[in-house]
Amino acid sequence: MENGISISRSMITPDIGQKYLIEFAGTICPGSVVYVDVHPHPLARYRHCEQNVNLIAQKYGGAAVYGWHITEWPNVYLSAMHHVIWKSPKEDFVDPTPHTMGFKKIAYLRDERVASNFGHESIDSAIASDSEVAEFLSLARQGNEEIIRTDSIDPQLQRRLQELVAWMERKYGKEPRGGPFFERN
Repeated sequence: MENGISISRSMITPDIGQKYLIEFAGTICPGSVVYVDVHPHPLARYRHCEQNVNLIAQKYGGAAVYGWHITEWPNVYLSAMHHVIWKSPKEDFVDPTPHTMGFKKIAYLRDERVASNFGHESIDSAIASDSEVAEFLSLARQGNEEIIRTDSIDPQLQRRLQELVAWMERKYGKEPRGGPFFERN
C-alpha cells in the first residue's frame, strides 16, 4: 500500500513450466523464464530494485540485469512487471530487493530492452475468460497510471476495483499470498 492506496494484488510465483506462462512470456520477448533466488540485501529498499542493484554492483561488482518479474493469481491472470536483478561476479543471478509478499524465489524473464525504458511498466494477461477479469485488468492499469501521475486514485474507480476483486475471490477463491516460494513472516 502506498499513500493509503492499494490496487496491486498479492500474487504467487508461477510454475515456469506451465504452457500458458511460456506463451505469455513469448508475447513479451524471446527467452526463457527462470527462477531467481531472492536474498534481500540489508541496504536494499522495497520498490527500488534499480537503485538497489546499482548500489550492490558498485559495492561488490557484477552488473544489473533488466527484465520482467512474473506473478500469477492462479486461474485468473498473469502479471509481468519491470524488474532488475543482480548478476554477481561469480555469474549468479540474485534478486537483492525485498518484496512485500516475502518471495523466496521469483519467476524472471530477462529483457535488456527494459534498461532503456525502465519504470512502472506492467503487462497483464487474463487466464480466465470472464469479462469481470478483463474489466479488472483494464481498470487496474488505469488506476496504476493515475497513481503514478497524481499520487491518488478516483474513489469510484477504487470502489469498482474492490468490487471486482471481491467477485473474483468468490468465484476463484481468496487471492493467493506468495505461493510455494513465499516466506511467511
